[in-house]
Amino acid sequence: MDKDLLDFLQAFREETSKRFDEMGQEVGSLREETSKRFDEMGQEVRQEVGSLREETSKRFDEMGQRFDARIDTFQEETTQRLDAVGADAQRAHILIEDLRDKVQTVAEGVAGANEQLQKHREEVSERFDTLESFYRRSFRALNSRVQKLEPI
Repeated sequence: MDKDLLDFLQAFREETSKRFDEMGQEVGSLREETSKRFDEMGQEVRQEVGSLREETSKRFDEMGQRFDARIDTFQEETTQRLDAVGADAQRAHILIEDLRDKVQTVAEGVAGANEQLQKHREEVSERFDTLESFYRRSFRALNSRVQKLEPI
């Protein structure tokens, strides 16, 4: 082969090799830059995720505290209401017992009044019988006297 052609091919080869080396360096530089950017973005994403985790955890803690406070308040109110219901039930029980005693007293009074009324009825009936008997005798006596006086 011709020396010019060999020189040309040698120069072309060196130039191509140089360009490939430059491109390799450029690709390596791009890789480093891309890797650096991904690392930076990964760091930012990790920070954001960490921040979001902290914020979410804080919000859940706040909600838990509010929920616990509401549950505590609800338990206190329920306990107070149940205590009030218990006290009301006790008062109602006492009133019911008092009413039972009063009803028993009234029932005994009614029974006594019925006995007195029955005795009074018997006395009145006996008196009416006595009066009726007296008036019959008087009427008979009067009737016989009137018949003696009247001529037939």
